[in-house]
Amino acid sequence: MIADLREQDLRHHAQVREITDNGTVGDAGTDLRGHWDSVYKTRGVTGVSWYEPEAATSLDLIGQLSLPPSTPVIDVGGGASTLVDELARRGFSDLTVVDISERALQAVRERLGDNAQSVDWVCEDLVAGWRPMRR
Repeated sequence: MIADLREQDLRHHAQVREITDNGTVGDAGTDLRGHWDSVYKTRGVTGVSWYEPEAATSLDLIGQLSLPPSTPVIDVGGGASTLVDELARRGFSDLTVVDISERALQAVRERLGDNAQSVDWVCEDLVAGWRPMRR
């Protein structure tokens, strides 16, 4: 089962690398947002090969920086990662999650419940040129 999922992920990643000028991907001609929404729809949050129940490496690195909780943090390509959950639990108050998949972002908003209101959610394609706006 895991090997099959990894094989599917490799095929998806190969398709994503075949981005054409008109914003389609692979032979299916699917737009990138639709592609990643479909991945999360068919596999679910925990069914993708990159899923981690805890973003331990990221949390460890952020912890080593000894940042004050008021430090802005952007989780780029955050998908349905649990990183934002733990950062919010640790008191970080300026959190942004950016991902191309609205379905992934919605899964995290649902998981966070009322705490999702304190996070800035950005559904954008970073490759297409999204840049954070600063105060």
